[in-house]
Amino acid sequence: MKIIDFKYYKTSILLTIFIIVSSFFLNELFQQIIAFLLIFSVGIIHGANDINLIQKKSQISNNLFFIKTLFLYILIVLLGCFSFFYIPSIGLLFFIFFSSYHFGEQHWEEKIKKIKVSRLIKFIFYTSYGSIILNFLFFIKYEEVKNVIYTISNYKIPIEVFQFISFFSIIIFLSFILSFKKMRYYFFIEILTIVLMLFLFNFTTLILGFGTYFVLWHSFPSMKEQIKYLYGSYNFKNLLFYLKSSFLYWIMSILSLFFVKIYFIIPESFLIPLFFSFLAAITFPHVLVIGRIKGSI
Repeated sequence: MKIIDFKYYKTSILLTIFIIVSSFFLNELFQQIIAFLLIFSVGIIHGANDINLIQKKSQISNNLFFIKTLFLYILIVLLGCFSFFYIPSIGLLFFIFFSSYHFGEQHWEEKIKKIKVSRLIKFIFYTSYGSIILNFLFFIKYEEVKNVIYTISNYKIPIEVFQFISFFSIIIFLSFILSFKKMRYYFFIEILTIVLMLFLFNFTTLILGFGTYFVLWHSFPSMKEQIKYLYGSYNFKNLLFYLKSSFLYWIMSILSLFFVKIYFIIPESFLIPLFFSFLAAITFPHVLVIGRIKGSI
């Protein structure tokens, strides 16, 4: 059974506590600035190497394969954008569902690799864990989330929906983790993590709470796994290789968002909904790539 990387785990806890304490001294604007800096740097970069990951998995690196892969990747992103503009309720639902599964998969895949359960059970477990995190955030920041969802989809979701999904996800999560002796090792660690997230979401803004979890608890660990997969080991030299190969895709992602903001003259009130729509669009192909690498898709 793989043991938790306690060094990184303790670092994540300390940084999360630091952000919680700092939030008492920072107004909403500064919290948003910090959140966007985190997400637009590490958060976006962690998904900017997807083409290289596909090439590594397929063991094909010729130009034709690269062009086909890039075209398919961009097509999926555009389909995601299309869904948010023309069928926003469906696009939003898929974003929450994909994100819940993706967060859970990244967090648990290595920990339960040796447990013999079906892909379906793992899929349900991963989704339940990610759903706990997201729905706790949605429940705690309900008023802000309600406004964001309404701006995107023109729907007002009752708070009871988030309460029900959270309760149902907790039942699934606890049933799984307590059913396997090897999993009980993680029980108190994960409860501590979830409680810490509750404090984070309660004392920070919506965007900073999400950004802190997304970067410290998802993006950094994912980057580390990707670097090991691409280059064989995680070290400073390979980290630089990873950042170098990510740079072009990262710049393209950032520029595309600013282009939409300027070209369509997006009002300030729509910036947060635009941000989540953008994040959703690039999430769809990334989830498929990582699932393919891990063999779950």
